Amino acid sequence: MLKHIPLFCQETGYSEKAVARKIEDSVWVEGREYVRAPDGRLLIDMDGFNRWARQSQSKEPEKP
Repeated sequence: MLKHIPLFCQETGYSEKAVARKIEDSVWVEGREYVRAPDGRLLIDMDGFNRWARQSQSKEPEKP
């Protein structure tokens, strides 16, 4: 499911600035966590976001 950034922010608590920073810093990759609509508007791919959010859960904890 694709969501406009304001709706994504409302539902997740992320700010629009945080979303922009993740895109600018290539933390989120176009075609994976977000897509560009034919009119140029950015949309968040919720499946991609959920995979990204869960990726740290699948990694082994670091040993001290």
